[in-house]
Amino acid sequence: MAKEAEREVWSRPAEFILSCIGLTVGLGNFWKFPYVAYENGGSAFLIPYVFAHIICGHVILLLEIGLGQFTSRGPLHAFEFIPIGKGVALATIISCFYISSYFSIIVAYAFFYLKNSFYSPLPWSKCLKWWGATHLCNESRTQIVCIEKLESGIQKSDRESHTNLSFRDISDQCIDIGVQSPSQQFWDIYVTRVSKSIEEIGSPKLSIVSWLFITWTMLFLCLFKGLKLTGKVSHFTATGPYILLFIFAVHGLTLEGSEKGLRLLFIPHWDRLLDLRVWTAAVEQFCFSLGTSVGALTSYGSYNRFNYPLRKAVIIISLIILFSIILQPIIVLVVLVLKNYPDLRKLVTSKSTWGPANYDDYIEWTNYRALITINDRST
Repeated sequence: MAKEAEREVWSRPAEFILSCIGLTVGLGNFWKFPYVAYENGGSAFLIPYVFAHIICGHVILLLEIGLGQFTSRGPLHAFEFIPIGKGVALATIISCFYISSYFSIIVAYAFFYLKNSFYSPLPWSKCLKWWGATHLCNESRTQIVCIEKLESGIQKSDRESHTNLSFRDISDQCIDIGVQSPSQQFWDIYVTRVSKSIEEIGSPKLSIVSWLFITWTMLFLCLFKGLKLTGKVSHFTATGPYILLFIFAVHGLTLEGSEKGLRLLFIPHWDRLLDLRVWTAAVEQFCFSLGTSVGALTSYGSYNRFNYPLRKAVIIISLIILFSIILQPIIVLVVLVLKNYPDLRKLVTSKSTWGPANYDDYIEWTNYRALITINDRST
């Protein structure tokens, strides 16, 4: 009988901890958690969330990682001793494939924006014809347009054709036509090329496809050597986001008006605690934040030594994840307030607004541009 090959192990315990932390610090939590928290009562939502994290977080992490550490198997083979659980193992693999697929697309978008951030001025800071800006693009980010400016872009006879706009008389001189910021139009028209309906699939954008190919190539290069390279990469992928988060937080909190964003998050609506849907949303977000049920944690645990002190590592991982999850909505709500949105409550409770366009405006508006571009900010 052939001897089974010995499984690789992490060269340093820190690499295992960093890999688990890096699994949770991503755009998914950065976009979703602030929306869920604000929609469900602000800091009142944090009470059931922290409660679920403390009561259940350690246990779920310990069980899922411990399964891999005890069996020294990945998620697909860890359930071999429970035949009825093989379906669960297969489901985690399928879920991981879907998540990896759409997150790779998000990373491709990030690379696309990084490349365009080297232009001066930033493409999404101006209404430029080369990327297809329309007459509804307004660099002042206001929805009030005077009649004289309106008539130069939209003729009276064309008003009926713009069924997606709500024309509302403000005065004899001005009218509300629902204009868009350059960053929103850049995202809708140039990046994603949003179609009018789901029946219009459209064609792939070559530049995005190229960045997607580069993304998958980088994933392959990080994985094909096994833990020898993956563990080293985790030193950057886990610590890099935290460095940026701290920079964003410190800079944002020092700006005038940032306390308004903190007030949105930390002034609780205590009556929401009596709503069962708030507690349900807290548990759902808690499971999403930990990255459970996709097999990744089991896979990471399978590379630990059998006698690795897992309980201490789980406590460290859980507390760091909890800290980062609470830090992210602070940054996001400060961003939205400093952008001076006229109706912040409507903005925050709309899922469609939690996208790149809002953060593009903020990058263009603040000095963060110096972090991602070699050009000086144009004045």
